[in-house]
Amino acid sequence: MLITGAVACSNDEGSEPTPIVKNVYVAGYEYVSNGVAKLWKDGKVTDLTDGKFNARAAAVYINNNDIYVVGSQLETGDINVAKLWKNGIVSNVSGSNNPTDAYSVFVNDNNIYVAGTEEFGVTEVATLWKNGHANNLTTTNIVGAARDVFCSDKNEYVAGYIRKGNKSIARLWKNGSGTDLTNGSFNATAYAVYVRGTDVYVAGQEENNNEDGIAKLWKNGVATTLSKKESWALAVLATSDAVYVAGIEDGAATLWKNGVPVRLSKNDNGGAAYSIFVDGTDVYVTGYENIGGSQKAVVWKNGIATILSNSPNASRGLEVFVK
Repeated sequence: MLITGAVACSNDEGSEPTPIVKNVYVAGYEYVSNGVAKLWKDGKVTDLTDGKFNARAAAVYINNNDIYVVGSQLETGDINVAKLWKNGIVSNVSGSNNPTDAYSVFVNDNNIYVAGTEEFGVTEVATLWKNGHANNLTTTNIVGAARDVFCSDKNEYVAGYIRKGNKSIARLWKNGSGTDLTNGSFNATAYAVYVRGTDVYVAGQEENNNEDGIAKLWKNGVATTLSKKESWALAVLATSDAVYVAGIEDGAATLWKNGVPVRLSKNDNGGAAYSIFVDGTDVYVTGYENIGGSQKAVVWKNGIATILSNSPNASRGLEVFVK
């Protein structure tokens, strides 16, 4: 797809402004015999892995002219390895021999931040890598995961969870210091974080008394329940006049705008929405929709779906970035 929503000024009097061409990038995967990590640019796909081992691309970030993608690949010995692709060239996120996974990437002041997990024995630990150097956000005997990273005004924010006893606690870390968003009465996870000005938004889920997961949005630590149905809040983004949350409600891909849900999945199709990007007046969401009995990677622009893969194989878009 081609985006021409913005224009550049022209020096020629009376001439039309020159459109600024925007590209739409989606990181995700398609499952053949194994998962194949993929990057779509304007609907055209590039395979990041060859399908010999199970893999996925979880997130994409564009900085200047460089394209960063993170994800993971299962390698020899069934060891999961967090991967970073920069302009298509792959490297391991970590120098550790421990199993690792990557969920999110953010570039700030030429520093590359990757949020994910590192396993120590049987314990999966929330981890933030900065330029390949690991910062375990908890001690190595506390189970947890770092699901998203966002940088603002030299501050590093990470959303995820830790385990306390037999419950998962939604947690936000700021510069390595953790704050629990839930009290441990019910299982909960924070999936995404976004900062605008002095406001910090976190999207996630907390179970209710029936053990149904319910989508939640925390603004500066104060929770708002987004749905009474089983639901997940998986991404969040704030503009000057709206707060968008993407996720799942009642089995369908859903986008909430200022707390009001809009179903993205058509008819009775199931689906999920994993990521949001706003460019001017255009709102992009990526995820998948169940179409013809198979999950199809989709990007929605202002609610209109474009299917990214015509293959009969299952596929998902996990993050969208427009530049």
